[in-house]
Amino acid sequence: MFIHVDYRLEADEFARGVLAAFRRGQRIFQAMGVITGLLLVAAYAISFAKHLAPPSLWTTAVPMLLGTLYLTLMSWVRGVVLRRQHRQRKITSLSVTFTEDGMTWDVQTEGGRHRSTMGWASLVRIRETPEFFLLYPTRKRATVVPKRAFAPDQAELFSRFVEYAFAEARQTQPDVQAAQA
Repeated sequence: MFIHVDYRLEADEFARGVLAAFRRGQRIFQAMGVITGLLLVAAYAISFAKHLAPPSLWTTAVPMLLGTLYLTLMSWVRGVVLRRQHRQRKITSLSVTFTEDGMTWDVQTEGGRHRSTMGWASLVRIRETPEFFLLYPTRKRATVVPKRAFAPDQAELFSRFVEYAFAEARQTQPDVQAAQA
């Protein structure tokens, strides 16, 4: 089997895809910010209720608010950084060919053309969202393939094909899987 797609990934779409790839980590980070803020508010209320000397506003409330704000806004900041990085790469087009053996990427930038090949066994994980296919060569990096790049029937076929090819590669090369874990 062989599937070929050509597409251009805009900066906003790239940022949405990468953020979708790591949504769980972002939610944990945001939850940490909210929990930290709540704990600090509770500590402030308890110390005030026990008639201890009320702590100054600058030593409790300001750091509490700034820390909570920092932790909860990190996904927005990361999106801004990802968009900027994507624009700096100046990618003009992407062409990907998927086969039973793996995938071949042709990336056209303003500086030239780059080609890379990756086998299914070298992927750690594959995930599908409503908007993207996410291919993880490592746990900390994901390649974003938008579903809009496929014809409507081709996206469904690709989804089944990727699951099959990834599972087959994992069964035939367990040593690669163990090395990447």
